[in-house]
Amino acid sequence: MPGFWGHHWDFFELDVDDLHDADRLSAEGPEAERVGKATFDTGSAWPAFRLPMQDGHELQIIYSHLDDDGVPGVSECAAEFRFAHPGWDGTALFAAISGNAIGPGLRWPEAVAIADRSPRRGATTDDAEETGPTTVRDRHLRLLLLLPAIGDLEAPAVEARERIAEALVAVGLSAETAPLLVEAVTEGWPDSQWHPAGPEDDLLWQNTTGLRTTKQLGITPEQDRLLRKAIGI
Repeated sequence: MPGFWGHHWDFFELDVDDLHDADRLSAEGPEAERVGKATFDTGSAWPAFRLPMQDGHELQIIYSHLDDDGVPGVSECAAEFRFAHPGWDGTALFAAISGNAIGPGLRWPEAVAIADRSPRRGATTDDAEETGPTTVRDRHLRLLLLLPAIGDLEAPAVEARERIAEALVAVGLSAETAPLLVEAVTEGWPDSQWHPAGPEDDLLWQNTTGLRTTKQLGITPEQDRLLRKAIGI
């Protein structure tokens, strides 16, 4: 996804200009400008990604535009993170960046499990057509896409930093620059501590800033059980 990452880091409000590999992270240049037009310019197509999961589940990331206080021609990028399954009535919104923010939506172990457990092609649902969402199966790309939805004070610091740095190097950053960006990203995570929301099996988790329960997601207890099984933890 050349040209995309420079805009992806805007969710973290990072200043990448002084980094060694600033050209690989910058929102400037022909390809980055093309991606920026698709992501930020009102009226353009909205980028969307689907991350296939086990047993037909998938995680959808949908980018959109928000007008900046009604100023004509000025907008900011927003993103929604949703779980989906062919048997559900609609999708389950669990995190949103910008606008009416929701979340954080994922604990670190959940994000890693989703990134690593992509089913082989054809094992669940077929990949989308070229005109639909971009299907992402690479573990490094999946993790990087999920970063804005993560918030977990109990994430193992060393493991998280090493894993994110590995993913950044995989998309073209140098081993020198990756740790600097990792530090900025993880410092920007919300201070969220997760724990079960109650004794009932139909509840997922709650953190210090909000709930992620079956009621919020709009799914049944059985759908919740199968979703947790698909996540794999």
